[in-house]
Amino acid sequence: MSTDADPATSLRLSRHGQIFTAKKLGDRGFIPQREGAQKSLSIAVALGGPRAQAQAQAQAQAQAQAQAQAQAQAQALAVNNDPLPAFGDQVLATWIELRELLTLVEPSDADAKTFSGFAFEKLGIHLPPNAEDTRTELSRLHELQYHLREDELRQDEVVRQVSANNPIDILRPLGIEELGGYAATRDLVRTVLQITERVGYSYKAIFARPRPNQMDPTLRPFLANPPHAAYPSNHSFQNFSIAQVINRAIPEVPGARDLFHVAQRIAENREYAGLHYPSDTAAGEQLARLFAPYLFQVCRYKMRAAQREWY
Repeated sequence: MSTDADPATSLRLSRHGQIFTAKKLGDRGFIPQREGAQKSLSIAVALGGPRAQAQAQAQAQAQAQAQAQAQAQAQALAVNNDPLPAFGDQVLATWIELRELLTLVEPSDADAKTFSGFAFEKLGIHLPPNAEDTRTELSRLHELQYHLREDELRQDEVVRQVSANNPIDILRPLGIEELGGYAATRDLVRTVLQITERVGYSYKAIFARPRPNQMDPTLRPFLANPPHAAYPSNHSFQNFSIAQVINRAIPEVPGARDLFHVAQRIAENREYAGLHYPSDTAAGEQLARLFAPYLFQVCRYKMRAAQREWY
């Protein structure tokens, strides 16, 4: 998008009817600026009747079962000398890193009277696609949904990865998914997951992009929609962030580079499940690259502790 483009072509409409336009940040992309508000648009078609109710109930049961399975698998990693029995979805003790992250403000924001948000909340990721590109993405999701019906392996992955905090697929390339020890490495992974989960939610709130089947009710998600916006994908952001941190901390370890492929696979599985657009995945990867320096700073002590387990 050029800086001399027609301002009207830079406008985006959130699901709440809020108007945003693009503000150029050099070569880093754009940040949204709210321009005004319009009456909320109806973007989803309500589905009623016994069939819709049965489908919703089945999706809820599948999600609950997947979460229980993820907890059980993570619990299986626990050994007596390992202080990280499971990651789970609960709030975990990463307050030291979070506190330091919240102290990283821009010089102009040091005064509470002029504070406009934390530096890591203004990293300038690209805006979501326009309506025409979104229609193209929805067509692609219909194709992926068709292929998922015949791919039982990917179906199992989608269910297992319902929570981004399940470490099984993340630890497997490092060869420690079933081993005791490596507590510092797991602690580092857990910390990155928890920090990026919170940061990702702040960007979701900015863009407020509806889930794919809220735009196209004929799309049937494999899992129930999470209760937050789609853009950017937190599964993509969190797992690419782990790949960034691990490759900074222990780049020579076999399997470290494979974490980027794992992150891409996990993010694409969410597309097959009908929960994310491809552009959500791309935005999560972009945010992980931009946010990585903040993680290197606040996680530096845990990164050094992980290094000592491998070298």
